Amino acid sequence: RNELYVIRVGVVRNPEATPLANEWTIAFNEETSEPFEGFELSTGKMAAIVPVSTARTPVGFDTEPRVNPLSIKFIPHQTVDPLNTRATGASFVVEAPTGFQFAHESGTCKAHVIELPYYDDRGEYNSGFQWSENDFLCLVPDLAALDTLVLRLGSALKMVSEREYLIVIEVYNPTSVTPAGEMPGQWKLQTYLAESISPTLALDENIVEGFVINPVLNTWEYVNEDEQGHNQINGNSFVRNLHLTMQFPDRLFDGDTVEVRAPEGFPLEDPQQPGVCWDFAFVEQTTVTDTTGVLPNSMVNCSHGLLTIHIREPFPFPRDFDLTISVTTSNPSTTPFVTDNWWTVTHYAAGSTATIQSTHAVEGWPIIPQLRNATVTLVGHLMKATATSSVRVSFISVSRADAVLVEAVEPVGFDFSAAAVYRSAPTAAPRNSLSGVAQQERLVVTDQTGYSIRFRSDIASGEMFSCIITDLRLGELGGPTTWHLLRSQWGVRTDSRAAAVFPIFVTQGVPAGGVIRVTSGEYTMEGGLDVSHVDGGPVNTTVVYYEGNRLIARVDSDQGLPATTEYRLSVTCLTPSTAAAGLGSWRLETWGPEGADPDVNADGLSALPLNTDDGLTSGFKLVYPLGLEVLAARSPPNAIIDVSVLLSPGNARPVELTIVAPPTFVFRDDCLVSGGTSRAVVTGCTALAETSTDAVAGRPTARLTFRDAISEPTYGLILKVMTPAQTPVTTVQWFVEGKLLSDERIGWGESSTQFEVVQMKSVSVTYARLLNIVSQTAFTFRSVLKVAAGGRLKVVYPPGFEFSCTTFQKISLPFYSIENVADICQVDDTTDPGKPYFVITLTETLFPGDYAFVIDVNMPEQQPAHTGFDMILLDAVDGNVIDAATSVLGPSFGDASDGDTQQDAASIVVQTVPRPDCLRWYPSTVRADSKLGVEVRFEFLQQVIPDSDGQMPIGSILIVLPPGFVHAVEHSTDVLNLQNFPVDTTRDKWTDFTEKDRLLVHASPTDSILKMEYWFRFPVYVPEQAPPNNIWFVALCGRSGGCSSIRDSGVMVTLPIGGFDIGDVHPNTKSRIIAFASSRSVPSFVVFTLVVIIHVYY
Repeated sequence: RNELYVIRVGVVRNPEATPLANEWTIAFNEETSEPFEGFELSTGKMAAIVPVSTARTPVGFDTEPRVNPLSIKFIPHQTVDPLNTRATGASFVVEAPTGFQFAHESGTCKAHVIELPYYDDRGEYNSGFQWSENDFLCLVPDLAALDTLVLRLGSALKMVSEREYLIVIEVYNPTSVTPAGEMPGQWKLQTYLAESISPTLALDENIVEGFVINPVLNTWEYVNEDEQGHNQINGNSFVRNLHLTMQFPDRLFDGDTVEVRAPEGFPLEDPQQPGVCWDFAFVEQTTVTDTTGVLPNSMVNCSHGLLTIHIREPFPFPRDFDLTISVTTSNPSTTPFVTDNWWTVTHYAAGSTATIQSTHAVEGWPIIPQLRNATVTLVGHLMKATATSSVRVSFISVSRADAVLVEAVEPVGFDFSAAAVYRSAPTAAPRNSLSGVAQQERLVVTDQTGYSIRFRSDIASGEMFSCIITDLRLGELGGPTTWHLLRSQWGVRTDSRAAAVFPIFVTQGVPAGGVIRVTSGEYTMEGGLDVSHVDGGPVNTTVVYYEGNRLIARVDSDQGLPATTEYRLSVTCLTPSTAAAGLGSWRLETWGPEGADPDVNADGLSALPLNTDDGLTSGFKLVYPLGLEVLAARSPPNAIIDVSVLLSPGNARPVELTIVAPPTFVFRDDCLVSGGTSRAVVTGCTALAETSTDAVAGRPTARLTFRDAISEPTYGLILKVMTPAQTPVTTVQWFVEGKLLSDERIGWGESSTQFEVVQMKSVSVTYARLLNIVSQTAFTFRSVLKVAAGGRLKVVYPPGFEFSCTTFQKISLPFYSIENVADICQVDDTTDPGKPYFVITLTETLFPGDYAFVIDVNMPEQQPAHTGFDMILLDAVDGNVIDAATSVLGPSFGDASDGDTQQDAASIVVQTVPRPDCLRWYPSTVRADSKLGVEVRFEFLQQVIPDSDGQMPIGSILIVLPPGFVHAVEHSTDVLNLQNFPVDTTRDKWTDFTEKDRLLVHASPTDSILKMEYWFRFPVYVPEQAPPNNIWFVALCGRSGGCSSIRDSGVMVTLPIGGFDIGDVHPNTKSRIIAFASSRSVPSFVVFTLVVIIHVYY
């Protein structure tokens, strides 16, 4: 007794989390210890996963999968420190349930890591912060499964124990819904003191319950355009006539509910009428009939950013029809956080908001932040032109910033070269009082040249920032000034619409009913005028007269314009045709009500203005319009091309030009191909980095230099540019800016002629859209350019497909002979597993025309995230793209929520029999302009039985012949059902041979289809020349929907089969034909005297 003993106990399995009553006891020889505290498990705390959308990922020919951001919150139990002493590095790992796939690009992914606010050990509050992209690396290591994501921590930061973190990652939801009654899958969160999964260096582990995957809407999209077709994306601005279109896979019944939720900060409720939606309306649809309007009896209400439609209709709203609503909202000041900027829609069944019929989410638009209450005020003692004085700059930034750029745009002559910047309180330093400014914090100036100055300062979001700029040389001309804050612009051009903005200070009050009179020199008024207070508040005015260069506006505000108050006056106008005329003076006056008469003049006695500038307000320095035409002889995707650029300087004489391409284009480093044939010879073209001060808003930009100032168009100027994969969605316009030697802007212009990215024509990809089978895949395309021998045809295909070059069939590709297919076809699925490809090397010249080829593929075991293919023709010499098509969608892999057709297809597993027996012909040698017996063969890999109603899912089989082929079937007996496929014997004709290029076999509505091969044989006429798209198709159709082509809605599965060429010999058939007519000029009158077919099988 009284000895200390150590007892080792083996634990079979730890619980998932530390128990609340975490105490142990020891009992021995009828003695029991007091309970003592047990050890704490290494599990994170309060782990939770919140998705933006619970909708399944839709699949289809024209459907692009949408990423789903996930918010992961957790508190690590142990610190995740990459600078630990046990190993090198640290990581946070997420393992997804079955069906989820992490979004990535070549194995790297996007993520956000945020340390949330917390109180430290001393009780002090810390606001937290967001990690930068340099603090971690997001990876998807397994590009086959795509179910694991690793955040590899850098050396600068660590995840501290007992602090809460928010991690946002992107996934693709499963393509099928969670079955009723089945629990959703579980997510696993793990941390390691290693750069990847390493069990011996594990820290914490959490198992987090997932979320149910619901059916997805057919359509969910918005149109956010104003009356001019421009996107409404400025911060703190109204978004009027926003159209939201939804299409449901189920009908909307009486009692159902539809909820539309806006992104964070977007109000849908009318500010003046609580509960009422802001300018809400149903948009009439021509496809919806038998209704008076749209949902006339239903109720709609809004609360903040939630819009709810309560269905109250005697007849259900049909499925698969568009329902469009119109509503007004307003943009927040900045783009919401990545997980908050989504528009969602959810359809709930009647009686329960927990029963989701379908849902969808679409990402909102980016917001362009706007400075608020921006003012520049002269506060120095001296105010005359060219004097050295001081100004106060004030504004409210809607986002955090650390630098300020201030430009004095008008009039010319401002000089910041000797200026200094001091931080000040927003109310400090009234005019003529600068005492104490030098004692304030002096800000670091990083650039000060001529009319602009850039300096550093920590600028908080939502707070007024103010600074004093001293020792500033004022402009050369008196009158109002124009300033730009934070960003530069290219100036207003001659002969263009513009807005002239004037700060005005009234020394005498203007009564209500008084007027503002503006005379604008050689500017032409367009009738628009706005007056606002310095803080942005509007002043009510009405334009009562405008003609030529004169405008009169009445002040409607009850207070009029109080004295000793500063205002901002803005008028719309048409600028003069010359830059010199733009400098002409403006006259700004305020009058009493008598000034509303356009003919009233100051007579020195009874008619005098209340305030006037005596016509001394100087005009504006205008810039000239530059002509720009951009042409390309060819513009395939992802290709390096020559672009012909015609720049017309007009009245400008620039010595340097900056050219801006549409988004996602790329200028090559040395982008000059030819400097031109005119006297305006370009001597250099340099691509500018995005960080360059001349780069424009992240757009691809290049600088062109000349020998001398140019005065004539740049004929023959050719630049080298790389095209994007697709035509940019936002714009295809190019822009050009001209400068003088002094770096002053002299003009700019946008392209009047431009080009789009041109995809390769007639590209199609067809395969049997069934999982885990072998299918022939037919590729077709049309080339408009010649590709010399040695060129290559590259096909990039989705992960999960497995192509085999040994099955390559050239169809119409220009190969004289193929002795070893490995010499001309190679598959590469290891260099970039996210973008596997195969490449075919052409041994003969490919001339412009239509082409096709076939290659077998092992279909994926599970539904792929997308079915997009890229087809690329590459030059034999430099490997550049000659022609291409990107994101060509192959057949989608549907499931039950795609409709009855896809639901029936789920029970069918069929494929063509292996080549060459999938397509046989008799006699064994194909001759032009002759008659053949053709046999198509396919195999059911599992039995197909009737459904619960006793009906077979397959209604018919469609056999489609290649172009130029026609069948010679005149009676049902001409079609031989060699393996007794269960046909519909209740019909007079179980075969429909009305159309000469296809046959339709009616299947039995009740008899099962056995697991076996089936053959159909029928006579056809062979054309004189084999068609380029020499592909046969066998389509299985459902009992509903069309079945006249392979694109009809009733088609469940399409099996492509590569055709035969003239002169081909089938290795497995021999036939002897006694006699038959060889010409097909009059097929309806052909008479067979005797046909005997003897089959010999090898």
